[in-house]
Amino acid sequence: MSVVAIVKYKGEGFPPPASVKAMLREAFTLLGGIGDIAAPGKRLLLKPNLVAEVAPETGAVTHPVVVRALAELLREAGADPFVAEASAVGVDTEKAIQATGYQHLRDNGIEVLDLKSTEKVKVEIPNGKVARQVTTFRPVVEADAIINLPSLKTHDQAPVSLGLKNTKGLIDDADKRRLHMTGLFQGIADINSVLGAALTVVDGLIGHEGLGPVYGTPVPLNVLIAGKDPVAVDAVAARVMGVEPAAVDYIRLAAALGLGTLAESEITVVGEPVAAVCRRFVSSLDAVRSIQVPGGLDLRHDGACTGCRNTVFSVLKDTEMSGQLEKWIGHTVIAGAVPDLPPVDPAKLILVGNCLRCFRDRGQFVEGCPPNNRDVAGKLTGRSEAASYASRPEPESR
Repeated sequence: MSVVAIVKYKGEGFPPPASVKAMLREAFTLLGGIGDIAAPGKRLLLKPNLVAEVAPETGAVTHPVVVRALAELLREAGADPFVAEASAVGVDTEKAIQATGYQHLRDNGIEVLDLKSTEKVKVEIPNGKVARQVTTFRPVVEADAIINLPSLKTHDQAPVSLGLKNTKGLIDDADKRRLHMTGLFQGIADINSVLGAALTVVDGLIGHEGLGPVYGTPVPLNVLIAGKDPVAVDAVAARVMGVEPAAVDYIRLAAALGLGTLAESEITVVGEPVAAVCRRFVSSLDAVRSIQVPGGLDLRHDGACTGCRNTVFSVLKDTEMSGQLEKWIGHTVIAGAVPDLPPVDPAKLILVGNCLRCFRDRGQFVEGCPPNNRDVAGKLTGRSEAASYASRPEPESR
C-alpha cells in the first residue's frame, strides 16, 4: 500500500511560517518519517513550480513559505537542500524567481538555482515510449534525491498540474518543446522514470482553478499533501480537486510504467480524509467557455481535443493580457481534425496540432500533441521567442 498524508491548517487566514513548518513535520510523521531521504550530508534538490513571473498569492506557483520551511527541516536533519527550477519555455527563470518571492529565500541563506544558466547533461531513458533521451542539468543529476513541490492547480492542457507534470521543469526548453511534438503526456511519464521524486509535497495552501497554469483564480485551501509514491500523491491531489485520476493522462501513463499506483484501493490516506478537504475546482474547460473571441477572428475548434482547444484559448488570454489582442484580427485559426480547409490566405491561417499535419503546407502549421503555447503565439505574433505566459503579478479575486 502507498501512503499519502493530508494535513490541514485549522487556524484563520493564511498559515504563518511556524505553522507551515509544523504541518510539514506532521505530514512526515504520518508517513513514518523521511530519514531515508533526509540523511546527513545528502544533497537534496527541491523542485517548486515557478512556471512564470506571477505572485505566490495567485496559487499558480509554489508558495515560498512551504519551500523555506522544508529547507529548514531538512537542514535540521543534517541534509544539504537547494532549490532549482527551469521555468516554462521562453520564460526567464531568474525573473520568475524574483516575482515569486524566492529571492527572499536566498536572502535567508537558501541556495536557489536558475537551472537554465547551468551546464546541460543528457540522460538516457531506457524504457521511454516517446522520449529515449532527455536533456537535463548538472545540478539535477548530481543531487542525491529530488523532492517535488508542485502547486495544486488546473492547467490549460490537462485537467490538473501536479507533481509528475512539475518534473518537466527539470529539462531544457528544447526538450520541453520536443515532448509537445512527440506526445506530451507520455513524455511526462517517460521523464519521471529517470528524474522521479523521492518525495512529493503538493502545496495546497493556495490552489489555482480555471484557466491554469497562470490565468486562473486562487483557491485558499490551507492543505499540504505528501507522500513517497509520486503517482499516488498526484492521484490523491486530483481527487481533492474533484478530478478522477484515471482521467489525467500523465497520471495514468505513469502508473502504467510502474512508477506508482493511482488505484484508490491501493492507497492509504493518513491525516485528513479526502472528503474533509476536497473541493471541485473549476476546470480549464469551464473557464474557456467564458473567454470572448475577438471580432475579426475566425476560430474553429469543433474537432479539437481539450489540449489543443484550451491551448488556443490560453494564448488568446495571453495576448489579451499582453496588449496584443489586435494581432488575431483577420486570422483563421483551426484546431482539431477537419476534412478540408477554408479558402483563406495561407499566411493568415494557423493550423494547431498534429491532427492537421496533412495540411501543413497550406497554412501556418503548429506541430504538437498538444503544441506548446509559445509556438502558437509565435505563429500569431511572428516572434518565435515569445514567452509562454504574460506576467500577471496580482491575483484575481472571486
